[in-house]
Amino acid sequence: MNNFQSSYFDIIIVGTGISGLYTALNINENLRVLLISKDNFFRCNTRKAKGGMAVALYDPDSPNSHFADTLKAGGNLNNKNAVHVLTTEVIERINDLSSTGFLFDKNNDTGFFNLGLEGCHTHRRVLHAQGDRMGVEIFNFLFEQVQLKNNTYFLNHTEIIDLNISDSRLKSVSIFSPVFGIQTLQCNSLVLASGGYSGIYKRNTSDSSFFGNIIPLVYKAGIGIADLEFMQFHPTVFVKDGFETLLMSEAIRGEGAVLLNPEKKRFMDSYHPEAELASRDIVSRSMWEESLKAHSQDFYLDLRPIGEKTILNLFPEVYSDCLERKINISKELVPVFPGAHYSMGGIHTSLHGETSIDGIFAVGECSCNGTHGANRLASNSLIDSLVFGKRASESINSRTFSSSTVEQKEYHTSGVCTKPPYKLDELKIMNWNILGIEREKGSLKQYIKNLEPYMDSALVSIENNDSNRTDNEACLLSYLIAKAAMARTESRGVHYRKDYPKEDSTQAHSNLFVKKQNCSEPSIHKINIGE
Repeated sequence: MNNFQSSYFDIIIVGTGISGLYTALNINENLRVLLISKDNFFRCNTRKAKGGMAVALYDPDSPNSHFADTLKAGGNLNNKNAVHVLTTEVIERINDLSSTGFLFDKNNDTGFFNLGLEGCHTHRRVLHAQGDRMGVEIFNFLFEQVQLKNNTYFLNHTEIIDLNISDSRLKSVSIFSPVFGIQTLQCNSLVLASGGYSGIYKRNTSDSSFFGNIIPLVYKAGIGIADLEFMQFHPTVFVKDGFETLLMSEAIRGEGAVLLNPEKKRFMDSYHPEAELASRDIVSRSMWEESLKAHSQDFYLDLRPIGEKTILNLFPEVYSDCLERKINISKELVPVFPGAHYSMGGIHTSLHGETSIDGIFAVGECSCNGTHGANRLASNSLIDSLVFGKRASESINSRTFSSSTVEQKEYHTSGVCTKPPYKLDELKIMNWNILGIEREKGSLKQYIKNLEPYMDSALVSIENNDSNRTDNEACLLSYLIAKAAMARTESRGVHYRKDYPKEDSTQAHSNLFVKKQNCSEPSIHKINIGE
């Protein structure tokens, strides 16, 4: 593995999941690339992915059908241009992976790819690798490919702590690692590929190392962020003390598993005609409503209708992980309940990953170009990283590069840092209760009121990299999500307001938040789909 040994890189990529790795893989060989990870390289949400990659390959399916399903799941708030790019260019990306040696599961008799079915898809179109090991398999494949490149360097246990910008252009970035301390690195391009912010909730599917702290960083730098109100809750998350959260793949329901309420009775068919295969927002909210009726969150996923042979063939990793948790999924019910899973909102970008600052790009879950609208269609996340990671790399490859001497930035206290009112763990609980599956004006208003007085101080803390930085980042992110949830006075996709339970066609636009000059208060702009 290559080692960090320079203060200049042409490109710095933050994040070593599929977004960061695939972008790095497609960068020209003559450009120096540094990949940094907040933890070790293997701690990323990509490796936790149990689903697959959605792509329309065979008749009667088509990219047009995939396009329509994506819009339906997204509450028609999607950027249609982005969805068109996703559903057409993904075919080429899948062919690229297959031709370079990545092994998607195939039917031994026909030689065609095996295709799974998931919620809100009208056709079987989900590719898998080693059953439910797609996340691990694609990570391993890309990581090995990137390591073969002589122009790519790696640095783990490292955080990006500041973006140094002048005249709306990136000049350098500041990083912190226990080995090198604080360093300022010049780069011509910065790619933010650090994942989403589901980790800011008590019950989530994210790696425990991450909670979305890239959002406060870019907000402080004046970069626009959009659609933070749209947090997708996955209906089937298994949580047991002493073990990591386990995502029970939606593909399991696609093969015939059913949900049972606290009385161990099937209930989804009374909420939606597609029952367990309705979109994730519908299933999660149905479970929430059912839990309120029963005064219990003891729900179960019943895989027994699938049969042990199919379970072992299609879901070997889930089977093994559940056995570790003392449950045999071929014979026993699996306790599940929704958990925060995927962020539709994030750093506002073009369809080539460009942000409002020249030289700064964002790809994958931390970005927002409108592809997923108000609710991501199942198995559209990994392909989002492939399609738009490739496009970002093409834009970077075409840029003009130059190097110069880097002056180290001096970090010193400037301004007053007040201790944040809540710690990260406290905020996770409050976000689950206030910014969760159901929201309402009263609690949102009070939450914003409680956090707002500390926001200017939080920005100072982030600037100075002080001991309260993590808690301040979490406070600022929670505040921004609450502001976004308050601003959308309708229910659409994953965003459900009890006081505004209907969809409002006049709000078919996104909220873009940009920090007001010289203060923390966000300026809210309404942007039309496609901008």
